[in-house]
Amino acid sequence: MTSRLAKSIDRLQSRLRVEWYRRRYPKAVLGPHLGIRGKLIITGPGKVVVGEHCFFDAATGQPNKIQTFDPAATVTIGDFCYLNGIEIAAQTSVTLGSRCIVADCLIMDTDFHSIEINRHDASAPVKTKPVEIAENVWIGNRTIILKGVRVGENSVVGAGTVVRQSVPPNAVVIGNPQQIAKMLAPSAGERTETASR
Repeated sequence: MTSRLAKSIDRLQSRLRVEWYRRRYPKAVLGPHLGIRGKLIITGPGKVVVGEHCFFDAATGQPNKIQTFDPAATVTIGDFCYLNGIEIAAQTSVTLGSRCIVADCLIMDTDFHSIEINRHDASAPVKTKPVEIAENVWIGNRTIILKGVRVGENSVVGAGTVVRQSVPPNAVVIGNPQQIAKMLAPSAGERTETASR
Protein backbone atom coordinates (compact mmCIF):
# COMPACT_ATOMS: atom_id res chain seq x y z
CA MET A 1 0.00 0.00 0.00
CA THR A 2 1.40 3.40 -0.89
CA SER A 3 1.95 5.97 1.83
CA ARG A 4 -0.51 8.34 0.11
CA LEU A 5 -3.25 5.71 0.25
CA ALA A 6 -2.42 4.88 3.87
CA LYS A 7 -2.69 8.56 4.84
CA SER A 8 -6.04 8.85 3.05
CA ILE A 9 -7.34 5.81 4.92
CA ASP A 10 -6.11 7.25 8.26
CA ARG A 11 -7.88 10.57 7.57
CA LEU A 12 -11.10 8.79 6.64
CA GLN A 13 -10.96 6.62 9.78
CA SER A 14 -10.33 9.71 11.90
CA ARG A 15 -13.32 11.55 10.40
CA LEU A 16 -15.57 8.55 10.97
CA ARG A 17 -14.36 8.21 14.58
CA VAL A 18 -15.04 11.92 15.27
CA GLU A 19 -18.51 11.68 13.73
CA TRP A 20 -19.22 8.65 15.92
CA TYR A 21 -18.24 10.68 19.03
CA ARG A 22 -20.40 13.61 17.93
CA ARG A 23 -23.40 11.26 17.79
CA ARG A 24 -22.47 9.50 21.03
CA TYR A 25 -22.21 12.80 22.96
CA PRO A 26 -24.83 15.10 21.36
CA LYS A 27 -24.81 17.53 24.34
CA ALA A 28 -21.07 18.17 23.96
CA VAL A 29 -19.92 20.85 21.53
CA LEU A 30 -17.00 19.30 19.64
CA GLY A 31 -15.32 21.90 17.44
CA PRO A 32 -14.39 21.51 13.78
CA HIS A 33 -11.25 19.65 12.69
CA LEU A 34 -11.23 17.53 15.86
CA GLY A 35 -8.94 14.49 16.02
CA ILE A 36 -9.41 11.49 18.30
CA ARG A 37 -7.14 8.47 18.66
CA GLY A 38 -8.12 6.01 21.36
CA LYS A 39 -11.04 6.63 23.71
CA LEU A 40 -12.79 9.85 24.66
CA ILE A 41 -15.24 9.47 27.56
CA ILE A 42 -17.63 12.31 28.43
CA THR A 43 -20.03 11.81 31.35
CA GLY A 44 -22.31 13.89 33.52
CA PRO A 45 -25.04 16.51 33.17
CA GLY A 46 -22.83 19.59 32.62
CA LYS A 47 -21.69 21.38 29.46
CA VAL A 48 -18.53 20.38 27.55
CA VAL A 49 -17.15 22.64 24.80
CA VAL A 50 -14.06 21.68 22.76
CA GLY A 51 -12.51 24.22 20.39
CA GLU A 52 -11.20 23.91 16.85
CA HIS A 53 -8.29 21.72 15.78
CA CYS A 54 -8.00 19.86 19.10
CA PHE A 55 -6.53 16.37 19.25
CA PHE A 56 -7.31 13.74 21.88
CA ASP A 57 -4.54 11.12 21.83
CA ALA A 58 -4.02 7.84 23.66
CA ALA A 59 -0.23 7.50 23.35
CA THR A 60 -0.02 7.00 27.14
CA GLY A 61 -2.52 4.15 26.98
CA GLN A 62 -5.01 6.15 29.06
CA PRO A 63 -8.38 7.27 27.69
CA ASN A 64 -9.29 10.95 27.81
CA LYS A 65 -12.08 11.47 30.38
CA ILE A 66 -14.20 14.56 30.94
CA GLN A 67 -16.68 14.35 33.81
CA THR A 68 -19.18 16.92 35.05
CA PHE A 69 -21.04 16.47 38.32
CA ASP A 70 -23.63 19.25 38.18
CA PRO A 71 -25.94 20.54 35.43
CA ALA A 72 -24.35 24.00 35.81
CA ALA A 73 -20.77 22.64 35.53
CA THR A 74 -18.75 23.60 32.45
CA VAL A 75 -15.58 22.27 30.85
CA THR A 76 -14.15 24.47 28.11
CA ILE A 77 -11.12 23.51 26.02
CA GLY A 78 -9.64 26.15 23.72
CA ASP A 79 -8.47 25.81 20.12
CA PHE A 80 -5.41 23.84 19.00
CA CYS A 81 -5.03 21.81 22.22
CA TYR A 82 -3.30 18.43 22.39
CA LEU A 83 -4.65 16.16 25.14
CA ASN A 84 -3.07 12.79 25.89
CA GLY A 85 -4.89 10.79 28.57
CA ILE A 86 -6.28 13.77 30.50
CA GLU A 87 -8.90 13.39 33.21
CA ILE A 88 -11.04 16.43 34.04
CA ALA A 89 -13.56 16.42 36.90
CA ALA A 90 -15.78 19.52 37.14
CA GLN A 91 -18.35 20.45 39.75
CA THR A 92 -18.28 24.13 38.73
CA SER A 93 -15.80 25.06 35.97
CA VAL A 94 -12.57 23.90 34.34
CA THR A 95 -11.17 26.01 31.49
CA LEU A 96 -8.16 25.27 29.28
CA GLY A 97 -6.91 28.05 27.03
CA SER A 98 -5.82 27.62 23.44
CA ARG A 99 -2.60 25.86 22.38
CA CYS A 100 -2.22 23.79 25.55
CA ILE A 101 -0.32 20.50 25.63
CA VAL A 102 -1.67 18.24 28.36
CA ALA A 103 -0.45 14.73 29.24
CA ASP A 104 -2.18 12.13 31.40
CA CYS A 105 -3.01 14.28 34.39
CA LEU A 106 -5.93 14.95 36.71
CA ILE A 107 -7.57 18.38 36.84
CA MET A 108 -10.37 18.79 39.40
CA ASP A 109 -12.26 21.77 40.76
CA THR A 110 -13.66 20.03 43.84
CA ASP A 111 -12.57 17.99 46.85
CA PHE A 112 -15.45 15.57 46.05
CA HIS A 113 -15.95 15.01 49.79
CA SER A 114 -15.90 17.24 52.82
CA ILE A 115 -12.51 17.46 54.50
CA GLU A 116 -14.10 18.66 57.77
CA ILE A 117 -14.32 16.46 60.88
CA ASN A 118 -18.05 15.89 60.23
CA ARG A 119 -17.27 14.57 56.72
CA HIS A 120 -19.68 11.63 57.14
CA ASP A 121 -22.58 14.00 57.72
CA ALA A 122 -24.60 14.60 54.51
CA SER A 123 -24.70 18.34 55.30
CA ALA A 124 -20.90 18.65 55.58
CA PRO A 125 -19.60 21.29 53.13
CA VAL A 126 -17.72 20.18 50.02
CA LYS A 127 -15.41 22.88 48.68
CA THR A 128 -15.32 23.72 44.98
CA LYS A 129 -13.50 26.47 43.07
CA PRO A 130 -13.02 26.94 39.31
CA VAL A 131 -9.74 25.94 37.65
CA GLU A 132 -8.28 28.01 34.82
CA ILE A 133 -5.39 26.97 32.61
CA ALA A 134 -4.29 29.92 30.45
CA GLU A 135 -3.04 29.76 26.84
CA ASN A 136 0.06 27.88 25.73
CA VAL A 137 0.50 25.86 28.93
CA TRP A 138 2.29 22.50 28.96
CA ILE A 139 1.21 20.06 31.67
CA GLY A 140 3.38 16.97 32.20
CA ASN A 141 2.23 13.45 32.92
CA ARG A 142 0.88 12.32 36.28
CA THR A 143 0.31 15.93 37.35
CA ILE A 144 -2.58 16.80 39.66
CA ILE A 145 -4.15 20.26 39.48
CA LEU A 146 -6.44 21.04 42.40
CA LYS A 147 -9.43 23.33 42.89
CA GLY A 148 -9.06 27.10 42.65
CA VAL A 149 -5.79 27.02 40.72
CA ARG A 150 -4.95 29.32 37.83
CA VAL A 151 -1.96 28.34 35.69
CA GLY A 152 -0.59 31.41 33.91
CA GLU A 153 0.09 31.79 30.20
CA ASN A 154 3.15 30.02 28.72
CA SER A 155 3.84 28.06 31.93
CA VAL A 156 5.12 24.50 32.21
CA VAL A 157 4.00 22.09 34.93
CA GLY A 158 6.56 19.31 35.31
CA ALA A 159 5.70 15.63 35.48
CA GLY A 160 4.30 14.45 38.81
CA THR A 161 3.70 17.95 40.18
CA VAL A 162 0.83 18.57 42.58
CA VAL A 163 -0.45 22.08 41.85
CA ARG A 164 -2.41 23.51 44.78
CA GLN A 165 -1.60 27.21 44.34
CA SER A 166 -1.83 29.40 41.28
CA VAL A 167 1.16 29.52 38.93
CA PRO A 168 2.33 32.85 37.49
CA PRO A 169 2.74 33.34 33.73
CA ASN A 170 5.97 32.09 32.13
CA ALA A 171 6.89 29.83 35.06
CA VAL A 172 8.18 26.26 35.20
CA VAL A 173 6.89 24.50 38.32
CA ILE A 174 7.87 21.09 39.65
CA GLY A 175 7.44 18.92 42.71
CA ASN A 176 5.13 18.14 45.57
CA PRO A 177 4.58 20.66 46.96
CA GLN A 178 5.01 22.70 43.81
CA GLN A 179 7.89 25.12 43.53
CA ILE A 180 9.04 27.46 40.80
CA ALA A 181 12.11 25.96 39.15
CA LYS A 182 12.57 28.62 36.50
CA MET A 183 11.00 31.69 34.94
CA LEU A 184 10.78 31.69 31.15
CA ALA A 185 11.73 34.76 29.15
CA PRO A 186 9.09 35.59 26.54
CA SER A 187 10.30 35.39 22.95
CA ALA A 188 10.55 38.61 20.99
CA GLY A 189 7.06 39.49 19.78
CA GLU A 190 5.44 36.93 22.16
CA ARG A 191 2.44 38.39 23.95
CA THR A 192 2.29 37.83 27.70
CA GLU A 193 -0.52 38.44 30.17
CA THR A 194 1.33 41.26 31.92
CA ALA A 195 2.17 42.96 28.63
CA SER A 196 -1.43 42.77 27.42
CA ARG A 197 -2.92 44.47 30.52
